[in-house]
Amino acid sequence: MVACMMFNPYCEVDENFEQMCEAMQNIKTGQVTFAIKDTNINGIEIKENHFMGLEGKNIITCKEDKVDATITLLETMIDEDSEIVTLIAGEDAKEEKEHETNKIVEYINDKYPVEVDVKLGMQPVYSYIIGVE
Repeated sequence: MVACMMFNPYCEVDENFEQMCEAMQNIKTGQVTFAIKDTNINGIEIKENHFMGLEGKNIITCKEDKVDATITLLETMIDEDSEIVTLIAGEDAKEEKEHETNKIVEYINDKYPVEVDVKLGMQPVYSYIIGVE
């Protein structure tokens, strides 16, 4: 999304490509999803139906609780240079689960001096897709 925001219809293709790639280097991405089986990956114990926090292609955490997994992941992604956190909530974060998203936003607001933007993406596999820039 950050790369798309950099698109300028008045620029040449090469210039747009360069600006879009540069924008992508300034963002960290993460996802929270559920585990489909028990396993151990890089020393992290994965339990079926628990929630995994991934940054890029690396599994950072696996917790029974979705909110705990998301917060643990965010703690590894947000640093002193971070300004904006975007949470794209999946279909399992619908209205009846909105309090989970609210807990995450409250945690971020209490701990970090960043802007938080929440979108309801309704994606089926990822409870949250996260961007930190």
